[in-house]
Amino acid sequence: MKKTLSYLISLMIILAFINYVIASGLKILYKSNFKGQSGGKINYLIENYKNVQILSFGDSRCAHHIIPDTLGPNNFNLSHNGMSLVFHTGLIDQIINNENISVDTILLNIDIKELNYFYDKNEFDIKQLKYFYGKNTWITNKIKSLNFKEKYKFLLPTYKWNGKVPTLIAHSFKKNNESVNGYIPTLPLKRDSINVMWQWQNTNPNQFINNNLSINIKCLEYLRHIKNLCLKKSITLVCFISPTYNQFKIPNEYKSNIIDFFNKENIYLLDYSNEYHQNKKFQNIWVWSDVFHLNKKGANLLTKKIRNDLNNL
Repeated sequence: MKKTLSYLISLMIILAFINYVIASGLKILYKSNFKGQSGGKINYLIENYKNVQILSFGDSRCAHHIIPDTLGPNNFNLSHNGMSLVFHTGLIDQIINNENISVDTILLNIDIKELNYFYDKNEFDIKQLKYFYGKNTWITNKIKSLNFKEKYKFLLPTYKWNGKVPTLIAHSFKKNNESVNGYIPTLPLKRDSINVMWQWQNTNPNQFINNNLSINIKCLEYLRHIKNLCLKKSITLVCFISPTYNQFKIPNEYKSNIIDFFNKENIYLLDYSNEYHQNKKFQNIWVWSDVFHLNKKGANLLTKKIRNDLNNL
C-alpha cells in the first residue's frame, strides 16, 4: 500500500513538472509571437508602441474597416475577428490598467444586434484572454463568473494555452509581421460583386430589426466600465456603428433608446448604420467584399469619413 501511494505521489510530481515545463515553453512562444490574433497583435502593440493617438477595438467590421494610417500618424488597430463586447472590454481594461501605453482616443466598433440581443455564448469570448488570468482583475473575475469550475482549470499551467498551441507553433516559424499598425486589408477581388449579391439575396434585412431597439444589461455594464476606464485616464471614447450593404434603413426613432444612452453617458457615437442609404459612395458594390464587410477601397472611404467626423466632434 505504501509503495502504491509513493508511486502515485511520484507520478503526480512528475506530471506536474512536465506540465510546468510545457507551459513555460508555450509562454516563451507566446511572448515571441507578434502576428495574428492569438496574442500576436497585442504583443506587437505592447512591444512597439508607448503612445497611440487612436487605438481601435472591435470585431472583423473594425479589423477590416479601420485603416490606422488613414486616420493619421501613430494609430493602431487592435481589433479581433469574431469577438464580442466582453472581449473588447477585457482587452481595453488590460491596455489601460496594466500596460505602459499612453492612449489619446479609443475608437470602439459596436454592433446593433449585439447591443439589442444578449447571447450567453458571447460571454465565453473572455476566455480568449486566458493569458491575462491572474494578471488582470477584471478578466480574472469575469472568467471565474462563467462557472464554478473555471478557477480550478487554471491549476494546470498549460490551461492558459488551451486551443492556441498549433497557432503559436506555426507562428514561431513565421517571424515576419503581417502589419505594423494592426490593419490587415481585404483586397478587392473580381468576385466581390458576385459574393455581395449572392449574400444580399440570401439575407433577411429585417431579421434583427424592431421598432424599439435598446441596450441589454450586459452591454450596458461593459460600455459603462469602458467609459469609467477612459475617464480615469482622460481618454476620449468614441463608439461607431459600421455600415452594411443595402440592409434595412433604421429610422432614428427605432434607435432612440440607444442614442439616449450614449447622450446621457456623454459617450460619442458615430452611427453609420444607414450610410448606404445616405452616401452614394457606399452604394458602389465594388467597395464591398460581402454584405457586412468593406474591402480595402471601402475601408479607405469609411476611415476618411470617420477621420472627418472625429475632427468635428
